[in-house]
Amino acid sequence: MITDIEINNIGLFKKAKYSDLKKINIVYAENGKGKTTFTDIFQSHKDSKTSIISTRKTIDSNENPLIKIQHDTTPATIFANNSWRNRISSDIHIFNTRFIEKNIYNGQEISAENRKNLLTFALGENSVNASIKIDKINKLEGIIKKNKTAQEKNLNKICLTHSIKIDDVRSEMPSNIEECDNEISKRLIQKSSQPHKTPTPEPPQTPAHTRSAAAGNLYAKPATS
Repeated sequence: MITDIEINNIGLFKKAKYSDLKKINIVYAENGKGKTTFTDIFQSHKDSKTSIISTRKTIDSNENPLIKIQHDTTPATIFANNSWRNRISSDIHIFNTRFIEKNIYNGQEISAENRKNLLTFALGENSVNASIKIDKINKLEGIIKKNKTAQEKNLNKICLTHSIKIDDVRSEMPSNIEECDNEISKRLIQKSSQPHKTPTPEPPQTPAHTRSAAAGNLYAKPATS
């Protein structure tokens, strides 16, 4: 059991000591007072990841981080010179922000500033990795569907412009995109090469009242004196 903890030059803990710890201890404080840093110290100890501590060195201190964790029955665990000594990681379990990011996945970004409600989630590192891959596949599928819809609209526009029936194109359209482009180009060339029939203009029609007047003049008897 941990009985004493000394923390020096890590985040807000420039010189801190907690003594006479019990089997169960409650640590509470306002936001930004070092609770996450406190749990990260044990995370570094458990995983032997010294970067967790080295990146949290106190800004206004010229001294290196130093940690001493005293146990009731075993030698003290010490962090000094960027390394751990006498680790007892098998007896440490941490539930904090890092645990959530590593082991709980709900398809949304999880950050310290914003916590989403965990409606559907995966537990365990392997399950999280699998869920991330599935999420990427689903996003890719959405992109493909979006591109397909855009291509359908373009195809409809081309068919309308060149008086081609869309159903005829679909029924004979190859599955390969490049072949589709070639097929459309071929159909457009065929369409443009067809001879255009020029309609014969009808002769101009004489209005009815003009024809009647002309006929009357044609058959009128000469006037007698």
